[in-house]
Amino acid sequence: MSVLSIQSGVAVGHVGNSAATPALQRLGHAVWRVDTVSFSNHPAHGAFTGRVHPADEVGRVIEGIGALTGWVGCSGVLSGYLGAAGTAAEVARAVDAVKVVEPQSIYCCDPVIGDDGRVFVAEGVGEAIATELIGRADILTPNLFELAWLVGRDLAAGDIAAGDIAADNIPSILSAASELRQRGAGSVVVTGIEAGDRISTIVLDADGAWQVSARRFEHKLYGAGDLFAALLVGWRLKLGDLPSAVVRAVAGMEIIAEATSNAGGGELALLANLGHLADASRMADIERV
Repeated sequence: MSVLSIQSGVAVGHVGNSAATPALQRLGHAVWRVDTVSFSNHPAHGAFTGRVHPADEVGRVIEGIGALTGWVGCSGVLSGYLGAAGTAAEVARAVDAVKVVEPQSIYCCDPVIGDDGRVFVAEGVGEAIATELIGRADILTPNLFELAWLVGRDLAAGDIAAGDIAADNIPSILSAASELRQRGAGSVVVTGIEAGDRISTIVLDADGAWQVSARRFEHKLYGAGDLFAALLVGWRLKLGDLPSAVVRAVAGMEIIAEATSNAGGGELALLANLGHLADASRMADIERV
């Protein structure tokens, strides 16, 4: 199986495609990689170099892949960080082209807009994601901040923008996720729900809703959302079942989060632990909600 992955790329560290590519390959998938930006490192380090790739340049790379492959064998499309608003239209065209040739392919949109109470993408990117991509997504993976931003309202009495939301606010999360499904998203997987020493992921699809939880670690992890989306796509293609894929993806993230936390946080301790990501015996806790 091949996955077209359209998101950021860095030279040092594991965010965007630099996290997704090794993870998807470890799960047995070929990766057709398209970088929306090329940076030296994650901007959270305080300084970085590189550039945003213009939307038409991204589009030409995608067109080249399509011309070479005819999109045959492309089982999935994954999009993440977009450096420019116009890139959303290029992603949309790619998804449509793949679906014509491979109608059973899945499109996972990680709507990278912001976190920790702030938007960190360029002007217009969030709006372009909402307009061009949500309705095409078979799977949408917002964090709590992005979920609130996409529905345009607070979800709980707590400080939702800062991610301060208790597990008993799940009904408001499900309501917002349901709204995104009404806008065309097939399934919504909400990440980063913190409650004590646990961190949960809420899954809502046509068959119901689930909560998947794992241990929470204090250290900041660069690229955690990017890695999670890649693991989710990889396992969904292998298993064919979304809740089971989320369980495997969350279990994999717990492995990487523990190793990264033990190393002091920051850049994901990915390469040294790639072998563990395909360990089917690792499971996270899941329950219907």
